[in-house]
Amino acid sequence: MSVLIVDDSEISAKIMEIVLKKRGYETLYARDGKQALQILEGRGDVEVVITDLIMPDMEGLELLAKIRSIPDFCGLPVVLCSVAADEDKVRKAVSLGCKHYLVKPVSPSVLIERVEEAIKESKPILRSPTEMMRKFGIDRSTYEELKSKFRSSLKEALEGLESSSDASSSELQVVLSRLSEEAALFGARRLLDVLGRKESPGGRSSPCGGSKTDALKAEIQRLLKFLSNQEHLGNKKKDQFPGSV
Repeated sequence: MSVLIVDDSEISAKIMEIVLKKRGYETLYARDGKQALQILEGRGDVEVVITDLIMPDMEGLELLAKIRSIPDFCGLPVVLCSVAADEDKVRKAVSLGCKHYLVKPVSPSVLIERVEEAIKESKPILRSPTEMMRKFGIDRSTYEELKSKFRSSLKEALEGLESSSDASSSELQVVLSRLSEEAALFGARRLLDVLGRKESPGGRSSPCGGSKTDALKAEIQRLLKFLSNQEHLGNKKKDQFPGSV
């Protein structure tokens, strides 16, 4: 579970990082909104963003608006924090779908409370390897084999969505039906939600705007990023601890 902290104050960010890591969260850090977007685009495992309101280059509200405008991130929970509550900015944040606010200096207990509230809104990208192995009684080697097949299914579906002029074609529907079954096994609830949406007559079914096809492509790309990052972290741990499984 990764939390992205966006704050131009390294001291404030460090304190939040320490509190969150003690609670078992992985943390990422960005000095401003532009750097935060770069991190989000490069990773698929960020579950919550905590951002300061006042920052150089791109402040918190602008970052929030950008997040809400990008299909890959539009449903990502965001916690805004600032030195003093600003009613106008809070109202603006609420209009952009932000429900969580922190006042600095941040109380450790309130920080954890807000992050956990935000996480409850967010559905997991994928069932954890440990949960998957325990649920189906499989070993790590089998899990990795199944994960590789799931990645191939995701790529096949993405290629079909990008190349087909008809998203409702029978061939593509077979691919998406198989993907839906596999997504259920892997606990990919966000993808299942998008697969289960009905396209409206106007072609816009996503609460973030855009068509179902756009939303599907965005979620599949997000999952592929997540799996790639998961594999990278696994290889890094093996390099640090030779012989580990």
